[in-house]
Amino acid sequence: MAPSATRPPIALPAILAALAMLGPFSIDTAFPAFAQMRSDFGVGAGQMQLVVSAYLLAFAAMSLFHGPISDAVGRRWVMLVGVSVYTAASIGCALAPSQPCNSPP
Repeated sequence: MAPSATRPPIALPAILAALAMLGPFSIDTAFPAFAQMRSDFGVGAGQMQLVVSAYLLAFAAMSLFHGPISDAVGRRWVMLVGVSVYTAASIGCALAPSQPCNSPP
């Protein structure tokens, strides 16, 4: 039996769920490290909350560009480039040194 042209592929829901999880996952990964970041940078809790504000501001600003860019070049390319940049940045974060740059080893 030939697959129906109207039925989406089985992998589509999994791909969409994975893409939808990237935003919440990105902001939630920094929360457990807030106490360590506060001590490393010597800042207060109020200043650490600016991390969340900066994330949300960048998220809101980029929302203005994602739609027009995806309309111009196609949604597939915008998603592929976005996931590629996210993956490269994640690898860079994982390979970053664990000690602050200004402290002795």
